[in-house]
Amino acid sequence: MRKFILLYLGSTILTSLYLQAIVNARTPSLFKQRATEADVIMIGSGQRESTDGALIKLSPLRILKGPSSLKDGGPVTAVWKPEFKGNSVPVNSKTGTGLWFLKGSENSGFTILPAVRENEWYFPFFGNKSPEDVGLAYGEADSYEKKLVSMIGAELEGSWGVGGNNRVGRIVSAVIGLSVDELDGLSDLAARFSKSESARLRAISINWRIHGGDGAALSELALDKDVLELYSKPNLPINGIGYFRSEDPRDIETLAKLTDAQYPTSLREEAAYVLRAVHNKAAVPHLAKLLDSDLKNTRYNAVAGLAAFAQGLPIATPENIASGGWLAPKSKSVFATEEVRDKFPATDIFDQNEGYYIGFWQGWWAANQAKIAQ
Repeated sequence: MRKFILLYLGSTILTSLYLQAIVNARTPSLFKQRATEADVIMIGSGQRESTDGALIKLSPLRILKGPSSLKDGGPVTAVWKPEFKGNSVPVNSKTGTGLWFLKGSENSGFTILPAVRENEWYFPFFGNKSPEDVGLAYGEADSYEKKLVSMIGAELEGSWGVGGNNRVGRIVSAVIGLSVDELDGLSDLAARFSKSESARLRAISINWRIHGGDGAALSELALDKDVLELYSKPNLPINGIGYFRSEDPRDIETLAKLTDAQYPTSLREEAAYVLRAVHNKAAVPHLAKLLDSDLKNTRYNAVAGLAAFAQGLPIATPENIASGGWLAPKSKSVFATEEVRDKFPATDIFDQNEGYYIGFWQGWWAANQAKIAQ
């Protein structure tokens, strides 16, 4: 079993970036987990109170979650866990304004939760815009998630909106993996960003909606030239589509379109990977066509996808890859011969004799195309 799992993960298309993107799509994002775990979420700045950086005096500007009395009570002292201490730092050195997550209470004291990575205290905000400035004001009765989304929206508008200052903070990498339905109010923000003149905000909207399984967002991506350009630039606000899963024939057609040579290479490879993972009847003709791709990763995924279809294997997901369930046929396939099973190579074997495997599956498709189309 281990051999076959390594075979699947051995595909070079499943780099750590792609695999992480897939996992993010199936489980709550770390940002969502952190927001749920925190007893207090606040916007404010901090000042170190000890040379080891373990004590931080926070000056709250907004309380998004937790008792509103914190904002009126002056500075709040919080502990940065010893295992997360930084190097020796000057006492009284200050942080900028940003988003902080705290655990604890006014009685027991507060501990600062890592923003996302274990060595990061908070998310600096650089956008210099408030929710009120950009029409995203929230009410005190709104949920903490909606308040949080308003602050995220204002920060992104101030940084990446039209006329923004173009400063990129860690908040982008943290929220890019959210699903559109993961936080209260995020679907509304995604709808707003989808109409923005800023390609980067449109890209973030597309990303959130693709994470939520929205095939229409995939179609928007295929048509938005300015967003597509972001694939070749650093700090791009799209972290791939490799996590997308849909058997809808319209979505399969869009994915097939995205494998065309007119699109960025990374996007083409990811679209081919999704076709491989889904490998349903609608995807098979496109996988057969991709046997002739100019991209080696894509040719391998075409072979793997056709082999998975022929053996009746289920759609590949992080869960069934981890459990080995992706190797258990969901139904008996008339194409699942011993010869077919032998023609699903690991990537190193494929690299040694690519022409042999490509030739086999081209012949298999020619012999079975009409039967599959019935």
